[in-house]
Amino acid sequence: PYRFDVWSDGGNWQTGHWLTGRLGAAATGDLVAAILADYGIDDADIGELDGILDGYVIGEVTSARGALEPLAGLLMFEAAESGEVVRFVPRAQRAVRTIGAADLAEDGEGKPLITVRRAQETELPAGIGIGFSDALADYRASTAGARRLVTGSRRTQLTNTGAVMRYGVAANLADAMLQDIWAGRATYAFALGAGALAIEPGDVCGLATADESATLL
Repeated sequence: PYRFDVWSDGGNWQTGHWLTGRLGAAATGDLVAAILADYGIDDADIGELDGILDGYVIGEVTSARGALEPLAGLLMFEAAESGEVVRFVPRAQRAVRTIGAADLAEDGEGKPLITVRRAQETELPAGIGIGFSDALADYRASTAGARRLVTGSRRTQLTNTGAVMRYGVAANLADAMLQDIWAGRATYAFALGAGALAIEPGDVCGLATADESATLL
């Protein structure tokens, strides 16, 4: 598609108007399932995952967790035990429940029902870079990045993902990862009563009390 001297509509590749070179891409759910199968793991629920990559390289001998963690960080999904299966869920999903003041329980004498820790700007990255193999440049090692324009931080976070994709996709993912890091700068700690036993790790919940309002993972 970059041969504009051959293809007059080569620029349309970036907007998805070409099928050539896309039919061999791997859906995230299929990719995770293939990795789990390589490690002999078949008790997994991956039905909620979405997204597509051109490929994924596992460049060393590692565990299933080690193989999946870079992919989970790149595509922003979580894995948690749910009954007898491992459940894979994306972070960007609707809240399944709102936690109110009546759902909270005391966790130690004299402790507040909710404690909040907000990371300082200097603890967070001002920019991030992700390493990948460029599918449209003979699979050469490349880097795409994103940066916040207004921040007091000078940190830069670099991550080698092992993903095979196009530069435009990588740049969009880098921007989404940076936004996700800053959106999650606040950590909420609280205890729930027995009425909230149905909530599982990985569920997105809303928090609505007299003092706080937030979306939690």
